[in-house]
Amino acid sequence: MSIVTIELQSKQYEAIMEIASQEKKSEHQICLEAIEEYLERKEKLAKGRAALLKLGKGLGKGPRELADKHDEYLYGKEPL
Repeated sequence: MSIVTIELQSKQYEAIMEIASQEKKSEHQICLEAIEEYLERKEKLAKGRAALLKLGKGLGKGPRELADKHDEYLYGKEPL
């Protein structure tokens, strides 16, 4: 385990202390939980971005006139 020292604004410190008091936990535990939630959220975002990039790899490989002729491709020669 590593030790990290940070400086907080008074408002941030007071908010942490208030949450710790309400949840009957130490400010240390509240900070650890906040960091863990942040890291989990960042990991989910990274996985989502990777999935979107993977989905987008095939884009742009279809017919060049797809936007202009999408009705024809979907419904046949006569658009509805």
